[in-house]
Amino acid sequence: MVRWIEDSGFLKNGLKSIPEFIHAAPVEHRTAFLKGLFSADGHATENGSVILTIQEENAREDVRQMLIGLGIRTTSMKGLNRDSFGQKQLSYKLSIKDRNIFWNQIGFIQEHKQSRIKEQLWIVEEIPKDILASLSKKCLDNGSCLSKIDRDVLVSAAAEKRSISKNRLMNLAEQTNTKLPDWLFDFHIEKVTELTNTEETIEMVDIEVFNDEHAFMLQGIQVHNSNNEFKLTAARDTGLRPLILKFQTFFNQRLFPIIDPLLARICEVKFSGLDAQSKEQESARLQQDMAIHMTYDEVLHEADKDKIGQALGGNFPFNERYQLILDKYMDVGAIRSAFFGDPGSIVDPLLKYKRDPFFIQWLQLLAQTNPAAVQALFAPKPYALEFLK
Repeated sequence: MVRWIEDSGFLKNGLKSIPEFIHAAPVEHRTAFLKGLFSADGHATENGSVILTIQEENAREDVRQMLIGLGIRTTSMKGLNRDSFGQKQLSYKLSIKDRNIFWNQIGFIQEHKQSRIKEQLWIVEEIPKDILASLSKKCLDNGSCLSKIDRDVLVSAAAEKRSISKNRLMNLAEQTNTKLPDWLFDFHIEKVTELTNTEETIEMVDIEVFNDEHAFMLQGIQVHNSNNEFKLTAARDTGLRPLILKFQTFFNQRLFPIIDPLLARICEVKFSGLDAQSKEQESARLQQDMAIHMTYDEVLHEADKDKIGQALGGNFPFNERYQLILDKYMDVGAIRSAFFGDPGSIVDPLLKYKRDPFFIQWLQLLAQTNPAAVQALFAPKPYALEFLK
């Protein structure tokens, strides 16, 4: 137990870092942890300020991120403090800016600390002066009914000479029948202090998560990843036709005999609609962005390939798990080389990209018609076990 406590980041002389299982815990568990931490190592001053003293910089940063995740901003400082033995040591202090949120969501175990915050909750968040200036001018335009004191407050705020709280601005707006923007009360506002131009080319990474919200926490801030969209460029400069023809040949020569050997002797699959338009027109239509939530029939309809959809016999939805497997193991050139008998495609620079929805459709067709055939066909392939889970 002692070793587990130490390995989790809890040391005799203080907290080294916040354990990962606490970061991933439900909100009520995280707030309970922070309540215990602030009750032990934090204090509330006479004017209601909440300050946490912590020795390790990593722990300070972890606590700061946990608080941001709850909508609570902090300021930080470091300095020398004396410990219980009178020795000077470096420590860090976190001061809570959003005391009302802290009081409601976390607070202290000790009643006297909690009451100090409550007495000062009327002090609320201030608005950056440049934003406050424009909002104050709107109030002044409608402010004929204001007292001289209130008008002087707004005049000073409009000239960026003073700050006032959101609470007071809301009261002044109510007196003057001035509508304030909704975002003012839904978000914390921080001013961008600096933008730096650089000539250096920097590689950017698009982080994507697969959940209903498409949101995740990054350094304590909830962010939203971009929608997963791609272009249907199955054969890049030559359009979709070569891929469909290879698919047709492969289906008749290799796949159909496995699914139904007797029927394959007297029948063959023929995709009608391949010659409905020129390669150039086909390629142009396929350069449209298609979101992954579309079904294959919807994609084919956009490309005027309804008959191909009917030939495949189903309205197959995009399956993200299949897509992840493809992304992990192979690009389009490798797919065409392995499954469509095109050995030159694996070294073709134009095919060094991922995501071929028609290949995924083929996988889904196999899985629904003959799972045993899928297992026999894909056993040697690197993603076979993952695909068959």
